Amino acid sequence: MGSRIPLQVEELDQVVPTTSRKVFIAVDENGLRIGETHPNAKLTDAQVDEMRDLRELKGWTYDQLAERFNVPYITVQKICTYERRASTIARWKVLLLHFPISLTNTLED
Repeated sequence: MGSRIPLQVEELDQVVPTTSRKVFIAVDENGLRIGETHPNAKLTDAQVDEMRDLRELKGWTYDQLAERFNVPYITVQKICTYERRASTIARWKVLLLHFPISLTNTLED
C-alpha cells in the first residue's frame, strides 16, 4: 500500500467546498446533444411542441409564430416542417456538475 501525501494549502481561501448535481443530457445515435439540452438551443422542447401544435392544429402562420416565440421566420419554418428539432433521443448522458458553496453566509431572521 502506498502512503498518501497530505494536501498542502498556503491559504485557507484556496479550498473551495462544492456541491454536485447530476444533469441528464439527451443525445442522438451519434452521441450529439439534441433538443433543449443542445448548447445553442433557444427554445425548450415544450415551446417547440407548442409551436408545432399551434401551426398544425390552429393554423397559425410562420409570422405569427415567429413573433410569439421571438425567433426568426426561417427557424419557425424549419421547426414546423421537421427539418430542425426532429431528432429522436437515442440515450441519455449523465453530467456531474459541481457548484461552489459558501461557508460564510448565515441565515438572517
